[in-house]
Amino acid sequence: MIDRRVRYLQLAFNDDLGTALGIVYRLPKEERILVEAGTPFIKKEGMRGVWALRKVWPHGLVADIKTTDGGAEEVEMIARAGATAATVMGSCPTETIRRFIEACEYFEVDSLIDMLGVNDRHIARTRPPRFGAGPLSHELGDGEYVLARKPDLIIFGVPRGQASAKYLSGRQMQADPDFFRLYRLVYF
Repeated sequence: MIDRRVRYLQLAFNDDLGTALGIVYRLPKEERILVEAGTPFIKKEGMRGVWALRKVWPHGLVADIKTTDGGAEEVEMIARAGATAATVMGSCPTETIRRFIEACEYFEVDSLIDMLGVNDRHIARTRPPRFGAGPLSHELGDGEYVLARKPDLIIFGVPRGQASAKYLSGRQMQADPDFFRLYRLVYF
């Protein structure tokens, strides 16, 4: 089970099984590394792909299934395939999230909520001084607020990340004197 007091490195695999196995075999057998069967990987490889990763990776295996309905049924599938954690979309109905979490508890799988597409109330209502002059859908942000929430992982840019923040919250976080003391840049 994931220990909330421990920092983890999660490596997401979104390609095919051969690519994933080629990398997973070379990883140090470290409990703080979580291997993720990403959504595209699961769509390509199915539960057999999750099972194949489980056979070679003895530690945390996240199935990024992004459940939006059928919470209990999907958790059962990934649990039987050997996943130790699964994702549900934070934007789905509350009943789905409840069923998902209950199923995770029953199957002893960690439940993770994917907040993609879920707007933070504070961020959505905090307008920067030059609102309207920045890049569409990337103007809002509050670096101090984000850092106060003590995130385990911060990614600037997608999909692989970058060293310098491009948008408001990231720029504000990097300007904070404690940021580089609390976080370090990693490449993977």
